[in-house]
Amino acid sequence: VGPTTKSNFHAALSICAVFRILSAASLSLNVLFADTIRAFALVDNPTDEQGWGILLSTLLLAMWGFFGIWSLHMLGHDMSTFFSGVIVSSIMVGLLSQAVIKDVFGAVSLVLNRPFRVGDFVTVAIASKSYEGNVLSIGFRCTVLRLLNCGQTLYVPNSELSHASIINWYEIPERRLVEWLYIDPQTPRANVEAFREALRIRTSAVQDAWFTSATLWEVGADALKIKFIFRCICREPMPRSTNDLHKRVRNAVNLGVLDAARDAGVKFVPPLASRVFLTGPTRDGEAAELAVDRTG
Repeated sequence: VGPTTKSNFHAALSICAVFRILSAASLSLNVLFADTIRAFALVDNPTDEQGWGILLSTLLLAMWGFFGIWSLHMLGHDMSTFFSGVIVSSIMVGLLSQAVIKDVFGAVSLVLNRPFRVGDFVTVAIASKSYEGNVLSIGFRCTVLRLLNCGQTLYVPNSELSHASIINWYEIPERRLVEWLYIDPQTPRANVEAFREALRIRTSAVQDAWFTSATLWEVGADALKIKFIFRCICREPMPRSTNDLHKRVRNAVNLGVLDAARDAGVKFVPPLASRVFLTGPTRDGEAAELAVDRTG
């Protein structure tokens, strides 16, 4: 057996070994892709799932393309000219698609860090603006939010979102909640104190709730204003979302407030009405004070 035959035999063995490795890698990438899509809740949007599929197919195509070129090189073919052309083309494509590459890397960063998932309610601060809304979908180029304001749809490039400040309101292990309670100003002092104590007892009896304070904050001719503060605490390992926990605790505490008012013999009254003045333009372009009624 000549040296050339031995060299070709070793090259063939190397190609077979690399082929098996790449086959296993391709299978693993497909499984990882499917698991990531489901875990990151992208399956609700078929368009985004198709976009992620195109990205995966492109990566696999590039991987197998380089494998084919390397195989020809191992078998003795001169691929230097081809490699030079590929390098130059890659540089040109990279320069022309910088925005796309940034968005793709931003999407990868979101997948790895998982600051939110589809359905979460988030506050996103980008540059000098802040947006609040629910996450509708997470694509490999942009993330779609349904804004709280008027239901507008906001498309945020992943390259910007990966560097933005994000608050996920569905992943809060402890929430501090403040409620203002207005009771009849003719309520006797003993009943007010009994109401405050009843709030403490009723709130402490609610699972995952922590009583902080109940303070007679303001005294007025129309109402007595009590500032009621409590916390919703996730005592167990934090679930997928604490939103349901927050709703359950808040509902139970508010029912306890009604029971506390009945126990203490106090009566609720409508919130205080105040009158504020806003400065606004008239038809003549001059500023004028506009009276607006405000409650609370």
